[in-house]
Amino acid sequence: MEEESHFRPLARSRRGALGLLQIRAATGRDVAERSRIPWKGEVSLFEPSTNLLIGATYLAELRNTFGSWDLALTAYNQGPTRARKIGARGTKRSSRYSEQVLRQFEVLRRQSTQ
Repeated sequence: MEEESHFRPLARSRRGALGLLQIRAATGRDVAERSRIPWKGEVSLFEPSTNLLIGATYLAELRNTFGSWDLALTAYNQGPTRARKIGARGTKRSSRYSEQVLRQFEVLRRQSTQ
């Protein structure tokens, strides 16, 4: 959420991603339909609880698909097709985005155990 929208629930990217977790409407609709999450159009993505539920569900699906948080985060940010190409190359790290998110996760994890 920090990386995606800087905690702004009404954020809108130049590429049409919306809300706290910056989800495109088509992706949000697909995830909502598969997961039986109420969907009222793109306005749903500006509702923090719906945005977080859809974003977490989508990220969990990507984690199951790609088998690693690194590639799942790359897929979340750049799309599954791009993540598959990166994964096929076998590079150590997928993207700067995934590195930033994983680094911030570690900071928060350490803080929570102190």
